[in-house]
Amino acid sequence: MCHKPFSTDMERIKVLSDLRMYECILPTEYLKSADPAQKHIIKWFLNHDPCKRPNSTDILQSQYIPPPQLKDTELHEMVRNTLSNSKSKNYKHLIASCFNQKVSTVEDITFTMTTGKNVLYHGRLDKIIEIVKEVFQLHGGVWLCTPLLMPALNSVINENTVTMMARWGGLTCIPHNLRISFARFLAHNPTISNLKRYSIDRVYRQRRVYGVHPRELYEAAFDIVSSSKGNLIAEAELLSIASEIFQKLKNFNHNNCIIRLNHMSLVQGILMYSGIEKARHLEICRYFARFKQKDLTQEQIEELELLGFANHQINIAMNFFSMEHSFTDMVEVCRKITVRKSKCGIFSREGLRHIETVIKHIESLNVKFTVVIAPGLMNILQFYSGFLFEIVYYNKSKKNVAEYDVLAAGGCYDKLISSFRRNLDVNNDIKQTALGISLSLDKLAALFPTESSEIDVILCSACSNSIMTEEKLNIARDLWKMGIKTLVLDVEQTLEQIQDYCQELYVTNIVMLKETKSVILRRLMEDKFQDKVMSVTEFLELMRRKNRENSLTNIIPQINNSVKNDTRSTSENQYINIVFIIEEKLVTTVKRRYESQISNAVSKTLQKLSPKVRVEILALNVDAELVKALGSLIDFSTIESDISILIKRFSHHKKDLNKVYNYIIDTKHKNTDTVFVFYTLRGNLFKLMIC
Repeated sequence: MCHKPFSTDMERIKVLSDLRMYECILPTEYLKSADPAQKHIIKWFLNHDPCKRPNSTDILQSQYIPPPQLKDTELHEMVRNTLSNSKSKNYKHLIASCFNQKVSTVEDITFTMTTGKNVLYHGRLDKIIEIVKEVFQLHGGVWLCTPLLMPALNSVINENTVTMMARWGGLTCIPHNLRISFARFLAHNPTISNLKRYSIDRVYRQRRVYGVHPRELYEAAFDIVSSSKGNLIAEAELLSIASEIFQKLKNFNHNNCIIRLNHMSLVQGILMYSGIEKARHLEICRYFARFKQKDLTQEQIEELELLGFANHQINIAMNFFSMEHSFTDMVEVCRKITVRKSKCGIFSREGLRHIETVIKHIESLNVKFTVVIAPGLMNILQFYSGFLFEIVYYNKSKKNVAEYDVLAAGGCYDKLISSFRRNLDVNNDIKQTALGISLSLDKLAALFPTESSEIDVILCSACSNSIMTEEKLNIARDLWKMGIKTLVLDVEQTLEQIQDYCQELYVTNIVMLKETKSVILRRLMEDKFQDKVMSVTEFLELMRRKNRENSLTNIIPQINNSVKNDTRSTSENQYINIVFIIEEKLVTTVKRRYESQISNAVSKTLQKLSPKVRVEILALNVDAELVKALGSLIDFSTIESDISILIKRFSHHKKDLNKVYNYIIDTKHKNTDTVFVFYTLRGNLFKLMIC
């Protein structure tokens, strides 16, 4: 059957004799064109060792034998019966066969083709996470991580959920969002009645194309758990948290941000007013949430009519759900419902009253975003049971596109917790309510990119001998001790290659160690690199000085670079202002050098002062004797006569003293709690005047 007909009987006998030999020699002509599977099966069947010859089970399970042909109905019934009994041997064999599949090279390559993101993106994302974490902790949030996997319950999974099978055959799912797993955690821990938790982690969405890695997104969640709903302060706090985070982002425009509010009581009131019975509220809301358009097409209306909804019911409900108005306008629109004494009026009044309270609270918290009421906001309606909201950002840079980005969403999800609690034998009188907000960190990183780097200095060398390597490590050790973020490059690269690398990562300082024990400090200044050659000792001293200047930001967060009478308050409680009272105009670089010099000189003294006083530092180009004399002034009521005496004594500084006197008088009238520091640019000397 697998060989062409033999021409002679002798040829046939020769072939059969070769096959019966221990080596099982196959004909040469057959080997040239035979299928590898056929050759393996023939040698397998003719093996002289009985233990190595296959039995019927081995043959049926072999990959070299085609599977038996079954009808689809028989096959489906067989699989269904096997899966229905998880304790059977056939079930365990079926699950084991699923896990014994081999991954091909093509599948290995294509699985992660769509997951690559560059280093800069993760750098921006890291900065966003730092901002979010800081605000969460400011509001008393505690990091709480829930189990990664949970059973794939039909009530919580959808077409986007990534479902996986365990070796015991059960189905589990990885987080689709951070809220569902936390709701299940609360249901299993009913004793938790007061908690503020946050979580920043990855969530996953199933792709439409199978065989590739699921979409990986970063999400931040903040949840407030309490024993009662209270006065709706928690709802306002969640919106305030989002506002604080957004305001810290670069290029964020609060005029483009809109808060969309809704309440389930308002939705129920509208549906009752439309004549839709309560038992079908969830069903029709799922359809409205799936359609998403403000105006339904004729096909969508016909689809709802086939489900038993009347045309007038659909039109009335859709008229309300397509609206988005301010609160006062929405109250007028819903007046036809709220004036009724039936359940639709009661539910609508309750929903609007709660929304009004939340709006008043967020105004008290100084949330400046535009607020609209959107009854059509019904995403994941089966989870929420009260107040729900969405924060959207209209990106004006998109040309001719009317889309918006949803940056955050959340609400009260007591209904979701109750759905997990149904299968548990717990007391029904549990007092536990929870609401939360989820932020899309990927959208924040894409909309508001940062151009700063996590690296302060890149340290490299001209060559890589042992002496140079040791010196480079010593410099890196000193920089790390100073708290300077340093990246050490061990690979030999040209300065131009490293420069391109720095521009890509937004690093402003390159330090290249030379064989002469000197360094080249190349700094990025206004899109241009500037070089400076110095010794290693000078470089380390420069870094120490810069590091001290940065540490002074706790005392002097913002140094005033302006001229006389231009004051600026810092973000801290203490106010510090540096004013140059000199004849000539200073170049910007010189002024910055003087400001750094002054800050280093006065920093320790200013730490001893009360943070509530205002500090005015007057930089003068005068002799040290005059500064000492100014420091001896202690009585503000006699300052005019004291200055006159100093003018007679230091007549060549008459103009400077008059400017000092006028500045002191003007400042004291504006703020009486002021300390003056007189600093001479001719020497590192300063004196305080407290009067």
